[in-house]
Amino acid sequence: IYYIALGNEFRFGNAKLQLDLMNRATDEHAFFLKDCSVIGELSYLINNKKGQPLADFLEEVVFAGDAGEEIAPIAEDVAGFNTYIETYKAGLPIEEAAVNNKK
Repeated sequence: IYYIALGNEFRFGNAKLQLDLMNRATDEHAFFLKDCSVIGELSYLINNKKGQPLADFLEEVVFAGDAGEEIAPIAEDVAGFNTYIETYKAGLPIEEAAVNNKK
């Protein structure tokens, strides 16, 4: 499978629009614009009057005065994730072999 990825970013004052197009095709078929994904994100800094960097804006405006609360993962969730990741890693050689033996 081959991918074509196109990305664009448009800015309008404090607004930013990011659009990405990803198109997929196989060796035998050219599926240009037939099997694709379009991903978009619109972000804006309407309340960021000082033009602060994101980290400063979050700390000083969005989360100002919040001490936060630390939470720990549930042991069952950790065990489940560890099982998942080990199974995933065990399958990586299969994917590597498939890529290396692609005709």
